Amino acid sequence: MHEASHEEKVAMVYDEMDSRKIRAVDVGEFTAFMTTLQFEMSSLAIGDLFQKADANHDGTVSFPEFQRFSERYPTLLDAMHYRAKEYWSDVKQKEAIEAARRLLDSLRAREIDARSGSTQAAHESAAQEGRVAAQIQVVAESEAKERDALALLEASRLETERVRGDVAGRCADEAASRDAERMRQLQHLESQRDVEQQEARLRVQEAEQAASEERLREIERLLMEQQREVEAQRQASMRVRNDLANVAAAEKQAALISAEATRELSLAAERLALAKTDLARTQDKEGEAAAGHAASRDATVHQRLQKDREEQELLLAREREAAKRAVEAEAARAVEAQDVVCKGLEQENIDHHASRIKVQAEEAPLIDQEIRLRDQRDNLEQREAQLRDEAGAFTARTGPARGVTSPRVGPAPVGPAMAAASAAGAQAAAAAAFSAAAAARASPLHATPDRMRSNSPNRYRSPLY
Repeated sequence: MHEASHEEKVAMVYDEMDSRKIRAVDVGEFTAFMTTLQFEMSSLAIGDLFQKADANHDGTVSFPEFQRFSERYPTLLDAMHYRAKEYWSDVKQKEAIEAARRLLDSLRAREIDARSGSTQAAHESAAQEGRVAAQIQVVAESEAKERDALALLEASRLETERVRGDVAGRCADEAASRDAERMRQLQHLESQRDVEQQEARLRVQEAEQAASEERLREIERLLMEQQREVEAQRQASMRVRNDLANVAAAEKQAALISAEATRELSLAAERLALAKTDLARTQDKEGEAAAGHAASRDATVHQRLQKDREEQELLLAREREAAKRAVEAEAARAVEAQDVVCKGLEQENIDHHASRIKVQAEEAPLIDQEIRLRDQRDNLEQREAQLRDEAGAFTARTGPARGVTSPRVGPAPVGPAMAAASAAGAQAAAAAAFSAAAAARASPLHATPDRMRSNSPNRYRSPLY
C-alpha cells in the first residue's frame, strides 16, 4: 500500500479542514475538524493551536501557514491524517453496515414473503388434493351410474327381444287365426251352397210332389203306382229335409265357428296391438336406457377429464409448492449469510473503534508531549534570542570577555573587571541556552513523520484506502 508523504498528508488534512473550499480555514472549521476527529482537547487548547497556526493573525489559516504549522507539529499532523482517514473509514463502514442491515431487512422480508408463499402453496396443494379426491369419488360414482345404466340397457334390450318374440308369436297366432277364419268362411260358404242346393232339390222335389199329386188326382187308376212313387218321393223328400236340417245345423255350426274365429281373431288383434304397444314402450325404455347410458358414459368421460385436469393442477401446485419451498430455503440461506456479514461488519467496526480508542489513547500523550516540547523550544529560542541580544548589547558596550567568543558579536575593547564578569555570566547563560536548544532539536519533536510513526503504535488501516 502506498504510504502518503508529508506533503500529501498536509494537503489531505488541509482539504478536510477547508469545508468551504476557499483555501482559508477559520477557527470554527478548525474546531469542528478537531472535534469531529475526537481530539481530547479543551476549546482553549484548540484555540491556542489555531493561534499558533495563524501566523499572520488574520483570523484564518492559509495553506502555507498550515504547512509551516505541520512542520512544527509533525506528530499532530500524523494524528490528524490518520484520524481523518479512520473517520471516513468509519463512516464508510457504518454506511456498509447500514446497507448490509437494509439488505438483511429486505432479505428477511423476502424470507417472510417466501414463507408465506410456501405456506399458501402448501394450502393450495392440500386443497387441490381434496379436490382431486372429491373428483375421484365423483368419477367412481359416475362409473357406478354408467354400470347401472349399462345393466339397465342390457335388461331393456333383453326385454325388447322378449317382447319382439312375443309379438312375432302373436303375429303368427293372428295369421293362423286368419287362416282358420278363412277356412271356416270357406266351409260356411260350402255349407251355404249345400243348403242352397238342398233347398233347390227340395223345391224340385216339392214341385215333383205337386205334379205327382196332380197326376194322382188325375190318374186314379194309376193310384197304386203313383202312391208307391209318392211314398218314394215322400221318403226322398224326408231325406232331403233331413239333409237340409243337417246342412242347416252344419251352417249354424259353421256360423258359430266363424263367430268364434272372428272373436279369436279380434282377441288376437287386440293381443297384437297390446304386444305392439308393449314393444313400443319397451323400445322407448330401451332408447331411454341407451340415452341414459350414453349420458352416463359422457358424464364419466367428462369427470375423468376433470379428474385428469385436477391431477395435473395438483402436480402444478406441488411444483409451485416445491419452488416456493426452494425460494424460502434460498431466502433463509441468504438471510443467514447476510446476518453473518452484518455481524462481521459490526464486529469489524467494533474492533476498529476499539483500535481507534487505543491508538487515540496512546497518541494523546505524544501530542501533548509534542505541544509541550514545542512550547519549551519556543520559550528557549525566545530566551536564547533575548540572551543573545543582551550579550550583544553588553559586548558592544564593554568588549568581549577574555577567552569567550560569540558567533554573532565581533571583537570589542577590554572593559573593567565588573564588566568582564557580567560578560562571562551572559556568555555562560547563552551557552546553557544553546545546550537546551540542541537538546530540544535532538528530541522527538524534530523527528520525521516516519520516525514518529515508527515510535507510535500500529494504526488501523482500512482496505478502503
